[in-house]
This record gives sequence, C-alpha cells and structure tokens, in this order.
Amino acid sequence: MAKLDNTPPASRAPEILDFFRRAVPEPFRILGLQLKPLSLGRYRLLKRFECAFVSDDLVPAGIGDLIIGVLICSQRADEFVTWANSPDFSRDIAKWSERLCPRPRLGWLPIYGPWRRRRPQHSFNVVEKLQLFQRYIEDSSQIPKFWCESSGESSGQPWAQACETALRSELGWSEEEINERPITKAIGDFFALAESRGQIKLMTKEDLEQIAEMERAAKLQTADRLEACPTENGS
Repeated sequence: MAKLDNTPPASRAPEILDFFRRAVPEPFRILGLQLKPLSLGRYRLLKRFECAFVSDDLVPAGIGDLIIGVLICSQRADEFVTWANSPDFSRDIAKWSERLCPRPRLGWLPIYGPWRRRRPQHSFNVVEKLQLFQRYIEDSSQIPKFWCESSGESSGQPWAQACETALRSELGWSEEEINERPITKAIGDFFALAESRGQIKLMTKEDLEQIAEMERAAKLQTADRLEACPTENGS
C-alpha cells in the first residue's frame, strides 16, 4: 500500500483538531464580505484563478490576489463559477474594486491580466487585510500531527485531489459536500480514514506533550553546550 504523503500546505498545525471546531470553523469577514468556510471546491477555484495565497511556490500575494480570493470565498462554489462564466464578470470585479480604491492606477488580477484599480491610497489597510486572509487560509489548512505507519512509494497526486478522491470513493461525499463542507472537516475525515486503513496513527495529547518536552530538553542541552564553548580570545 502506498505511503500517505498528500498533506496540505499549512504553516501552523494544531495539536489536535477538535471535531466540532472542524465542523464549524471560525468566521471571517474581509473587505465587507462574510467569508464562507474554505472548502475543497473553493480551494480548487483559488488554484484555478492562480491566487498566490494557495500557490505551491513562494509567491508574494498582492491586492489582486486578495480581491479574487475574497470574492471566491464569500460565495458558493457553483455560484462563483456561474458568475465567472458570465459576460459581466470582469466589469463587476472592476466596479467592486473601484469602491475599495478611490483613485485610478494600473494593476492586474490573476489570469485576467491588466485591470483598472486605484492609486496606493486604499480605503482599507492592505497589509492588514492580506495578513487576515492569509490567516483564513492557514487556519483552514491545519492538519493533525501523525505517525506514518506504512511504507512504500508516495502518491504523486496533489493533496486536494487525493483527499477529494478518498472522500468520494470511500466515504460517499457528494459534489455539494466537496464544494461546500469546510475543508477542515474534509481533512479530518481524510486522516481518520487513513488511520483506519493503518496508513497513519494520529498523535495523542500524550504524544504531543512528550515531543514538546523532548524539544525543550534539546534546546536546554544546546544552550549548555554553547555556554561551555571557549570564547574566541581563549578566555
């Protein structure tokens, strides 16, 4: 059996993902829009529109990434797809952007290229909103810590595709659930399935406490060794 190696990007993994917190994530409101929980469907759209917040490369996110990200994540996935395929899509985005940025300047949106936006004087704190949307993505992409129990070749599938495939084929998730259920719930079910297959073993609270204690001991040992080292002048 292939080793499970399809884990989503996340800079802050939690100690243990609580079932209820996975099912009802913390709400976010950005640029006046209430964001829906990040789902596999909305994650796919962010990837499709090349939003830097979910890029596999270290690409800095800009105002264009923030705008397209907020618009995607504030709507149902199917409704956004319908809107994106309409002839009014680019015009609607331009109008919405004009309300946020009071003076014209040239910019761009992922995939759609040049678009009209405004001078550096925005009606909101750009850095603050970029950081808030980044936290929205990171909080939604948290994964439980685990031990890998199986050996073998890793799958080459993107983690989101592997997760969706498993949820559909093994747990019977529908297209509606893939598009709208919180991705934290999807990740939790995916890892629970992998554990039931014997591919991984989720870490317990005791495991995590033991690891933290070992890390603290290692840091103290390193500090003691540094203090014991002679200085450059031999004193």
